[in-house]
Amino acid sequence: MTESTTAPDYSNVINFPAHYIHGRKIQPIDVIEGYGLCHHLACAVKYISRAGRKHSAIIDIRKAFWYVERELQGYSSGNVCNTGNSVGGYSPLPENKIGDILEDWKLPFNLSEALGLILESQFVSSNAQRLLISALGALGAEISSKNGRDKAC
Repeated sequence: MTESTTAPDYSNVINFPAHYIHGRKIQPIDVIEGYGLCHHLACAVKYISRAGRKHSAIIDIRKAFWYVERELQGYSSGNVCNTGNSVGGYSPLPENKIGDILEDWKLPFNLSEALGLILESQFVSSNAQRLLISALGALGAEISSKNGRDKAC
């Protein structure tokens, strides 16, 4: 048996990880870049998009919750990074519209709600804090529903 001297092709694993794109047309990285998300909200979107596809859904949702909470903590210290692509408080329209993303990703209701609110928070910065608080509520509801299902099993 001979060993191959060429390196394995990891391009699909690196560029198209199955836990983000299997069965989807829109990659999370395209959403993150298209909406100009800061680190905290980018991570939240990443964890929402892959909830249950790579690791435990509850762990991914709790991570998303943690990142949105961190973003909201910035409001009290004046260190807010969720300004996205905004110019004068408004963001330009990204290539992938929120409805198209939600339809493509086929997330549970609460995760769809949280994702939509996070992305919407990038359009008008005056409403961002309220929208992110609502996103936390949707993530919390999904955590509660998953905890209830885990206990029932």
